Amino acid sequence: MIQGATDRLRGNARHGTTQVLKLAHLAELHGANIELNAGGALDGLVHAHLGCCIDNTDFYEFFGATADSLRQTGAQWGLLNAPLIEEGHIAPPDGPGWGAEWDEEKFGSLVVEEH
Repeated sequence: MIQGATDRLRGNARHGTTQVLKLAHLAELHGANIELNAGGALDGLVHAHLGCCIDNTDFYEFFGATADSLRQTGAQWGLLNAPLIEEGHIAPPDGPGWGAEWDEEKFGSLVVEEH
């Protein structure tokens, strides 16, 4: 970026949002954008929120799956509301926090052992 070799960085919040926000700020300092890629954490909920709060992003790379498959993957873990992708747009849910809604019974069935 400093030498002008790129004007876009890729970020994925699968392991946390702080690093993505730092990367976005670094890119902004050099006149570059950040591109969120893949489903990310909570089967797309975190990237949907980050896409709304980062000024220097204009592209969400989502490949290899469909919005339906995102929802199916989330449902395996009990997530009821993975984000919808419609006509090239993604939006976060309105609920508190990340907006995740859980099927408590399904989520509880995945517990291996309680301590």
